[in-house]
Amino acid sequence: MILRGSLFVVFLYIGALSFGGGNAMYPLLAEVLVNRHHWLTSSEMVDLFALAQMTPGPVATNAATFVGYRVAGIWGSAVATVAVSLPSMLVMVGLVTFAESRGERKLVEGPLYGLRPMVVALILAAAVDIGRQSMADPVSWLIGAGAVAAAFLRGNPALIILAGGILGLLFD
Repeated sequence: MILRGSLFVVFLYIGALSFGGGNAMYPLLAEVLVNRHHWLTSSEMVDLFALAQMTPGPVATNAATFVGYRVAGIWGSAVATVAVSLPSMLVMVGLVTFAESRGERKLVEGPLYGLRPMVVALILAAAVDIGRQSMADPVSWLIGAGAVAAAFLRGNPALIILAGGILGLLFD
């Protein structure tokens, strides 16, 4: 029970401070889950992030579901998933209610203007951190470079992920 309470508090914290979606939240997830609580190793964090990206749904929800299950079983999974989703749900309901009742779009749009560049920086930091751990040999560098090129050419993300998995099977 105490562990589920810890999961709730940790993922409520992560959900409240995660701006910009899953990629932008990687540094926070790594700090909390790996460094502070030791629920995952650095290598497991990279694997979790890859898995959370591949599965349908938001990265935060997928990560919370997996870590919750790993730490405290099915109930831990449910607790972590609800906790990580709760802050954004409450903020969105509050913003919509406030903005609609007052016609104050600037109060919603203004902060978003300042948050966008911050989200880009967090995504870049996550990419560098994941890249350091994932691209340790020439083959993984080639796979990564090919994926970046395909992404910039607007390749289908599902096909890029599938190709990476197949290449990993062939060259690992």
